[in-house]
Amino acid sequence: MNAQSPSRTDELSGLLSHKAFQPIFDAALDKIKGSETPLCLAFIDIDHFAIINETYGHSGGDEVLRAGAEVLRALSPEGAAISRYGGDEF
Repeated sequence: MNAQSPSRTDELSGLLSHKAFQPIFDAALDKIKGSETPLCLAFIDIDHFAIINETYGHSGGDEVLRAGAEVLRALSPEGAAISRYGGDEF
């Protein structure tokens, strides 16, 4: 998604907040109910993220989260709703 208001955006990653993502997801589910239209939802978790924070500190972990968000933006189709669910989960 393009520019988001601060309340709709996760401060660290710049992605949609979980709170902002939920109504978008609910609306997408409602739209396809009863049809054969495909919908893709992916949950992504950074394995062993605690080790990154322990080794490089939380600022290093934050950099990994920001880089992960950039990768997701670059690889996602235009108009995709990308959200940081929480912690190291997207």
